[in-house]
Amino acid sequence: MARTLAVKIVLTAVLWAMPLLLLPESLMHRLGLPATVPTMFYRLLGTAYTALLVEYLYGLHALRSGGYPAGTVRVGLVSNIAACLVLYQAWYGGVWDTWPFTARALMMVSLFATGGVSLGLLVFGPVAEGRRES
Repeated sequence: MARTLAVKIVLTAVLWAMPLLLLPESLMHRLGLPATVPTMFYRLLGTAYTALLVEYLYGLHALRSGGYPAGTVRVGLVSNIAACLVLYQAWYGGVWDTWPFTARALMMVSLFATGGVSLGLLVFGPVAEGRRES
């Protein structure tokens, strides 16, 4: 579980939170991300990802202290499963078909990352806990 949370922390920081908070608007356009007017909405989303990072860090700390971060696992499951479903629907619906390669690649990496983290949280979270209780 600690490895899954550590991977999630890195992915959230590097792929989502920091770019949405820190990248200049001109670089976002060069990467092919659709224009959002005002850019403030990208920044707000980056702020929400940063809030998730705080929860994941507390969960990792709890694990390393011998506890089980049930709240962190629930937050991670809701966030990642929902994001994976939204990304899958967008991919299946062809939403990204006209986007530049870099933007499509980022969305595909996000799709697989959220799916992988969801699976990791399920396997090492509730499923593993259920086996320990049996």
